[in-house]
Amino acid sequence: NKAIKFNPKMADAYTNRGFALYNIEEIADAYFDFSKALEIGPADADKYYNCGVAKAALGEYVSAIDDYNRALELDKKDPSLYNFRAIAYDQLSNFQLAIADYTEAIKLAPQNPDYYENRAISKTSLNDFKGALEAFEEARGYFKKLKEVINVARCDQKIAHCLTELGNGHEALVAAQKSLDVFITAHDSVRETYSLYEVGKAQIVSGHEEEGLNTLDRVLEIVTESENKDFEFIIEIERKMATVLHKLGRDDEAEEIERRVAAVAEIVEEEKKI
Repeated sequence: NKAIKFNPKMADAYTNRGFALYNIEEIADAYFDFSKALEIGPADADKYYNCGVAKAALGEYVSAIDDYNRALELDKKDPSLYNFRAIAYDQLSNFQLAIADYTEAIKLAPQNPDYYENRAISKTSLNDFKGALEAFEEARGYFKKLKEVINVARCDQKIAHCLTELGNGHEALVAAQKSLDVFITAHDSVRETYSLYEVGKAQIVSGHEEEGLNTLDRVLEIVTESENKDFEFIIEIERKMATVLHKLGRDDEAEEIERRVAAVAEIVEEEKKI
């Protein structure tokens, strides 16, 4: 503030204050300062990048992409610019464009595991589980070299999901159990719950339906006992259980679940519209 009062035409002062405001989540004010720094100039890739990041944080993804485009016109060698533009594309469900940008980021920084993981997530959104599996495995390899234990386990959890979707329940179970073991050891209860869910799904796909049902029931118990209930996740679990119950010929139990879930789903879907 003092620097700006002393010299209101000092772009760096606005940029520095913008960073400080961004860090305390005063995003709109941060964007004002970043845009002021850009207005003062000289215009460079970093200033457009800062504006893009702030706009993305405000949910203005189309405008953020415009800023990333301008930044890339000035600097085509910065992998983070491609990465952040890809993230904005993801938010707009433009997954093919996102994948193209993550690929460019990987070409420029081939040992950054985040870019592989992000590309894998985009491929998952397109139901390209084979491509996603390959990308998650690449990310896992680089995270392992960096000895980032939690990130390796996160990849194992996502690898398990891809393998389950591809019908490979046995390998999915191995990957899911690895991630579960890490999160239990780390006392990371949230990630432990999601890994346990992947274990249950893998058990079902590998032909152990009763065991999988019991696992999903454990997950459901954990989620429903949480103070902040994730009803979308609850619905997903219960629907999965109902599908298995139908397969086992336990139609009465399955239909009772479907009736209850329909009442909740109607409310949740209405909330999304609002």
